Amino acid sequence: MTAQDPTAIPGQVDLEPGSPEPVADADPTARTARLARGTRPMTDAERQQRQAAQSCSLPDKEEATTGCSQALHFTVFFDGTGNNRDAELAKGESERALSNIARLYSARIDGRPNVVSTYIAGVGTPCPEVGDTGGMLGLAIGKGGRERIDYALEELDMKIQQQPASMRIVILNVAVFGFSRGAAQARGFVRDLVALCKRQPDGTWLYRDRTPIRIGFVGLYDTVVSVWPSLVHAAVNAGNGHNGWGEGMRIPPMVVQSVHMTAAHELRGQFPLDSTRDDARYPDNTQEIWYPGVHSDVGGGYDPQHQGRQNSIARFALNEMYDIALAGGVLLNPLTRLPSPVRAEFDKTDPELQAVYNAYLQAVRIKRGRMEDVQAAHMELLHRWLKVRVARGDKLPSMQRLAQRQQQLEEEVKTLRREKMRLRDPYGNDYAASSMTSEEIAEWNRASDALSARSDALGEVKKQRKGLASETDTLVGKMVALRRKRERGKTLTLAERTMLDAWDNKTLLPEAVETFFDGYGHDSISHWFIGNLAQWRVLYFGDTKYKPGEVVEGATAPQEQTEPA
Repeated sequence: MTAQDPTAIPGQVDLEPGSPEPVADADPTARTARLARGTRPMTDAERQQRQAAQSCSLPDKEEATTGCSQALHFTVFFDGTGNNRDAELAKGESERALSNIARLYSARIDGRPNVVSTYIAGVGTPCPEVGDTGGMLGLAIGKGGRERIDYALEELDMKIQQQPASMRIVILNVAVFGFSRGAAQARGFVRDLVALCKRQPDGTWLYRDRTPIRIGFVGLYDTVVSVWPSLVHAAVNAGNGHNGWGEGMRIPPMVVQSVHMTAAHELRGQFPLDSTRDDARYPDNTQEIWYPGVHSDVGGGYDPQHQGRQNSIARFALNEMYDIALAGGVLLNPLTRLPSPVRAEFDKTDPELQAVYNAYLQAVRIKRGRMEDVQAAHMELLHRWLKVRVARGDKLPSMQRLAQRQQQLEEEVKTLRREKMRLRDPYGNDYAASSMTSEEIAEWNRASDALSARSDALGEVKKQRKGLASETDTLVGKMVALRRKRERGKTLTLAERTMLDAWDNKTLLPEAVETFFDGYGHDSISHWFIGNLAQWRVLYFGDTKYKPGEVVEGATAPQEQTEPA
């Protein structure tokens, strides 16, 4: 027996679904086969331009054709909210929390004047290029996004001007990547770039009336806009978070190919997803893929021990984006030529990682089709896991790892504190500072920095443990309330029915799926200030807002359908 979903968007069709299943790629020697989707038809003139751009796609200068000098390649990498490559690279390898944008940037091709790659740090972090010191307003309301978009456009103009006067640019080939609000900035950059272009009779485009241009590839991870002019506007969700530079997020028809990889398990209230679907249909230059995991499980950015889980499932979305972008003409180095630390960030050959990832993909009941239905299928599996998490509590391996990590950090903090107490304090009084050598002062500073870093890490682990336990308690209360709603005969949304079905399901999850969730898949709202695990994320399809937890105005009550005899 099935029931009509009262939150469904009328007219939804998706003739060619934009949310196919991710490729687990269990064979490490194989590359992904899904390369052509999300590419719009091109005119003959555009194909000639693509050929000119591709003439510069070989990684060795001596292997490229002479036409390479006439193609200018410009690629922008917009990192996500709170993500900063330079800050992460300053840490030890075991503590780095690099996003997939930072990893892709590390695979760029350098050393040619006509191949330019620009990395732009995420809002909320320092970005000296635009005079942004980072801070809370960048994290909360997207402050600094407009300046980053403008900087990318200015960089493009500067690189064009820096080309030798004797060189005629036969094609300006633009590619752009982004994650989170960086994905929104990537879409804003493309929007503003297209506004400076004019289409020609043969279907090609000119930039600023003089330079032939193609936007060959747009690669996005889990677009979140959430842009407001102030905290007051954010508190009431003014404009649904699509204000200022966050307006107009559609993928323009000028873009040849776009790929959007989205997080199936993200639930935070202020992280709504801006799909590349426009109302009920996908434009033919878009492809959208649901990936299991939360925001940073798809776009990267967790440290290797966050919540007692590994950070490696983001490598599947990383490798597939790399494959599709490379096939789409983006200039990236072969993985075999990358330095070993960079190559390690792409490595997805761990047998357990592959086994649990494939087990999850086999277990999810719907992998492609109407985006709302695919979201529900992933949520069903998540809630079957959450039922296990509630039952086992602190006995879960991830919680035990967190407890062990806390104990380890507590011992380290005690040791560092004792070591620091043996040193003289150069800042206690003027005499102490004047009587100490520079080596003694430097030793004190190093000890203080080490103690501060370990204390911060300890505080974060404590917060993670407390948040996970608190969120579990909240979830139990939400499910009790939902059962009461069903008992009273109230209308249930697709989201509510899906969660109840998952909690009522007595079939045990496969052990590998439990390991996927407990060992690799994170909980993004365990210490977030708003949201809960029973409230699904909002989806935006252009101007259409889909909120799974609400019944739309005028929706009819669910109607039962008789099963065929």
